[in-house]
Amino acid sequence: MPNPKKNTIIAKKIFDRLTKGKSKPATVDLPDYCYEAILRYDTDIGDLGALKEQDDVLRKVQNYFARDIRDHEISGTKPEYVFGDASRETVVLNPDIAKEIPVTRFLWNRRQRLLSLVNSLPWDSFERLSEYLLITSGLKRVKLTKRGQEGIDVCGLYDFEIARPSLIPIKFEARIVGQIKQRSTEKINPAAVRSFKEYCEDVKKLDKDISKDLPDWFVASNSPVLGLYITTYDYTRRAYAYAENEWLFLRKNLHVVECLIQSPLAREWVRAEDIGYSFNERAFFEAFAV
Repeated sequence: MPNPKKNTIIAKKIFDRLTKGKSKPATVDLPDYCYEAILRYDTDIGDLGALKEQDDVLRKVQNYFARDIRDHEISGTKPEYVFGDASRETVVLNPDIAKEIPVTRFLWNRRQRLLSLVNSLPWDSFERLSEYLLITSGLKRVKLTKRGQEGIDVCGLYDFEIARPSLIPIKFEARIVGQIKQRSTEKINPAAVRSFKEYCEDVKKLDKDISKDLPDWFVASNSPVLGLYITTYDYTRRAYAYAENEWLFLRKNLHVVECLIQSPLAREWVRAEDIGYSFNERAFFEAFAV
């Protein structure tokens, strides 16, 4: 009989090794990988015993990857691996990542480390990082609000460029209001997102308590208001569902890291060496020090 508890532990180790390790094979044959991992993690089991446990471990590993792919789809981020065939017996590096230039691929392979660096930033440095990424994302005017500004941490103006032909004006401007929250363990729930939605509505109505410390150029604009919530952790699925219905944009730490990987500064922090590349972590922290 399979050992469910032990097999779950082995399956999680396999998933973590593939998705969080530095070495990322382009293609992984999951049945063979699981068989070899069982022998590696349970040295007393033997070949026949590994064969008996292989199907159970494989199923659990497939479930881990399926859940990871689904979670990335919900949040709008990129999974590192996707299934390579309908049988789900192979996983391959996400083609969107694999086609990147070498420096960017290096950064993608270090995504877990970059995630740790982002999560370890002081709150005001994380706000500075968010401001930088909003600018590189195309906001033409961005301003962090003063400390203690109720409900709104950042604001800006964004032009949506729409390709011709279109019945919609080519340039469509929107006001962006953002809330930036540091979290390490607790996912942000729908109640927090609903509260932020109320702040967005107050901005639209030019509520004095909310808008008094916002820039004149922001308050003077008649453009629609869109809400952007940024966190160092994640949101519950119900929070994602609520935000989608309310036209709020939720961005978690993986979104921040993906934008960071594509940003001009990230390439400046990468050094080419004889054995490949290295990342200058000190330069990263200094860039957003307050």
